[in-house]
Amino acid sequence: MEDSYLNKDQVIAYNQIFDPTTNTWVYNFIEDGLFLATRLDYDSSRNITYVGKNFLVDANINSTDWRIWKYTYESGVSNLVLMQGPLLGAWGNKTELNW
Repeated sequence: MEDSYLNKDQVIAYNQIFDPTTNTWVYNFIEDGLFLATRLDYDSSRNITYVGKNFLVDANINSTDWRIWKYTYESGVSNLVLMQGPLLGAWGNKTELNW
């Protein structure tokens, strides 16, 4: 699945692809003039749980130079209660980082 759209504050997402091997959405962004690969992980309530950004568009998920944020929600509802990061690490190992 691919999609293109314009976002606010000079953020352009021009490529959106679902990666079934990692069960995540992959986006390529131009953000303030920088080209970034971005991955988003969601929970069963469709809340974003992890965001990863890398300066290489085709960065491998096991590269250790991903900047990763973790989002925690109140149990049973979609109220964001904690944002952590960014931590530097591998997207494929994001749950094992020192959160």
